[in-house]
Amino acid sequence: MRNLKKWTAVGLVAVMSVTTFAGCGNNGGNNGGGDSGELGGELDVAIWDGGQQAGLQQILDDFTAETGVKTNLQVITWDSYWTLLEAGAQGGDMPDVFWMHSNEAVRYMSNGILLDITDQVNSSEVLEMDKFPEDLKEMYQYDGKTYALPKDMDTVAIWYNKTMFDEAGIPYPDGSWTWDDFYEIAKQLTKDDGSLIF
Repeated sequence: MRNLKKWTAVGLVAVMSVTTFAGCGNNGGNNGGGDSGELGGELDVAIWDGGQQAGLQQILDDFTAETGVKTNLQVITWDSYWTLLEAGAQGGDMPDVFWMHSNEAVRYMSNGILLDITDQVNSSEVLEMDKFPEDLKEMYQYDGKTYALPKDMDTVAIWYNKTMFDEAGIPYPDGSWTWDDFYEIAKQLTKDDGSLIF
């Protein structure tokens, strides 16, 4: 857990440093880096999970102590996050640093909304990008350029009752299943009254 916090901090510091040096000129916001590219000012940071607020606030406090750049952490509920982010993108007033989701990344990367941080990532002496799974890194790359750093990832798994599948004569789940397969097999494993076959 300690290493996770360390690498989260390193990732956020790297992204925020890059954003600061870039001046955040596209959003008309605080312009943490100013025209000179020097550290200073403030950064608005937006996330959608209040459960991570305390940990991220500590990381941001450490970042401020190290760089002198103040941060304003905004926690926006998932229901409102993407609406506000899209409105900000259209109006040119977005947070300086914000969480991105793999389902939304291509839309933001392909429309020139996110900062290209490829050179900063490649030249960083603190980032160890080889520690991240390749698939995870690729989610935030577009046309060979890097636009974000992974912070964490979810693991999706399926649990199933072998007895149910055996009694219904259905082969066990494998990697070839589509969502349509899941739906059809779920119907086969459900009785007419809505209960599961056991």
